[in-house]
Amino acid sequence: MREYKVNRDPNKSTVPSKEQIDKHKDFATLSHKYEKLTKRPKKPLYKDPKLFIALVVIVIVAYLITEVIDKDNDKQKDKQEQKDEQSNAETSGGTGCAMCKEKERPKYDPDDIEKKSRFD
Repeated sequence: MREYKVNRDPNKSTVPSKEQIDKHKDFATLSHKYEKLTKRPKKPLYKDPKLFIALVVIVIVAYLITEVIDKDNDKQKDKQEQKDEQSNAETSGGTGCAMCKEKERPKYDPDDIEKKSRFD
């Protein structure tokens, strides 16, 4: 707790002198001095060099992070597409597509010829 010093000397005058009163009568300068002491001058963000550099660094870091994330996503998509292609090739029973396999089969099968002749 703070200790307060109270002047209780009856001989000492508590009323300020005429000079002190006249010194504080100019309210405009007193108000200006008060504003200068209590309020800090505010600069726009782009005029304060330290804050401007900090903002630029933050923007650059955010841009780099998004670029890295995009590259990782592209790599994962490419890997997934390769896996899909491999799994499709394995399930189809070898290399090539189903249309190519149809072309590789012989056009005339002896059993098929008998079936076709019945329907004609």
